Amino acid sequence: MDNIRRIDDIMVQLFNSVLKMEEYSIKKAGQKDLSAKEIGTLAVLDVNKARTMSEVAAELRISVGTLTVSINRLVKKGYVERYRTDNDRRVVRLRLTRKGESAVRVRERLHRRMIGQAISSLTEEETERFIDSLESINRYLAMQEEPPLRKDEFTLSPVRIGDKILEKNIFQGALSPGISGAELVSRVILAGGVGTIASHGIGIYDEFYKEDPAEANVRALRREIKKVKEIVEKEGGGPKGFLAVNVMCSDAEYREYVKAACEEGADMIVAGAGLPTGLPEMCRNLGREDMLLIPIVSSVRAMKIILRSWEKKHGRLPDGFIFEGPMAGGLLGYKRDQIGKAMVEYCTLLKTAKEALAEYDIPLIAAGGIWDREDATEAYKYGADAIQLGTRFVTSGESKGTEDFKKAYLKCGRDDTILVDTKDGRLGRIIKTGRTKGDIVDRDLLFSAAKAVRGDTEDGLLFAGAKAYRAEELEDAEDIIRSFGTG
Repeated sequence: MDNIRRIDDIMVQLFNSVLKMEEYSIKKAGQKDLSAKEIGTLAVLDVNKARTMSEVAAELRISVGTLTVSINRLVKKGYVERYRTDNDRRVVRLRLTRKGESAVRVRERLHRRMIGQAISSLTEEETERFIDSLESINRYLAMQEEPPLRKDEFTLSPVRIGDKILEKNIFQGALSPGISGAELVSRVILAGGVGTIASHGIGIYDEFYKEDPAEANVRALRREIKKVKEIVEKEGGGPKGFLAVNVMCSDAEYREYVKAACEEGADMIVAGAGLPTGLPEMCRNLGREDMLLIPIVSSVRAMKIILRSWEKKHGRLPDGFIFEGPMAGGLLGYKRDQIGKAMVEYCTLLKTAKEALAEYDIPLIAAGGIWDREDATEAYKYGADAIQLGTRFVTSGESKGTEDFKKAYLKCGRDDTILVDTKDGRLGRIIKTGRTKGDIVDRDLLFSAAKAVRGDTEDGLLFAGAKAYRAEELEDAEDIIRSFGTG
């Protein structure tokens, strides 16, 4: 009990000391009109430069109304400004003025100096243990706010999907254009997981793509499915995973992709970028009622719409749901004014989704921001029955892409992934490069992504999840999967 009292006293003293030192340093630098609370608000604003009221309120865990009062004061004092972009005039964004940036820089210098001096006597090993301890405390406190559904840790294990058993509860996410090709997908399947071919823009490397993009895409998809099946048949033996084809409902070739997946013998269709309301009927008409169907959703509302629609119109249910979180890469199912709140409340959303599926006995697959077994365990505790990895497989030896393309991920720093708005109003997450420093991308996404895959990482687009900075080396797909089975 004495240790608990000592820790409590230390934490309270630390909190109060840091607040006092922040106020003192910033007042000494000339900003005498800032309170400790206002300094904290400015610090949150500086994280991603331009942010919405909802994002900031969610991160500070206060209401938008309460934040509005504070922002009004900061605007009046000249630390913050409101603005709108041409991309969406309805959304009001916030950013720091030069005066606001100056105040935050003072705060950052104080923290670097203060923390640096505080841990200067620790060895590198002691510092790592100290950080691990702080992260453990932080995770514990977060779980007290929203208690998990399970207590045990994630482990690789079988999971029922539809009327089939998947040997290992791990999905390889769709990586387009053409990054998740036959070599990567087959290795994941042979390791017992779900290997996923991304249909979107898969034929962009075809020499006849410009003449007939639709035909090139379908032809490439059929070719990759056949390659996967050949590799698995040649090298397989014993239980194996499933071959999935990811389709985007918004693609013009959507129906042709579904047809190709059905006719070429894929095991599963993963459908995103819209509500796949007619998917069961399409597969039934193609003689594939046995096709496993997994919609991708980013909200419990979308999940419930699909459940009701499929049950009423098609007399069947999805075989699982991939619940994509706000830390995922590529194009996201969130609006900019939603993502801040979703970042803070993702575990709550996951838990709510699992509870909504309780009466159906449908597996929930968590995606977005999962890098290692620790991340998987957090998702598992809040309801995930399986996990999906996307960005981590980009730097696998089997994924497609030039050496320079993969090096861009290996060089990615903690603050190098940014949220951007596309010219058609969608939100995406990319690695910032020479040409992608702002918050709006007005280029053709598919061609720009293909340019990056070919090695032009300065001008091309590098879609990536928020934890891309964790990539340190090229890994074999099988080793990536195996790492989730041990502590």
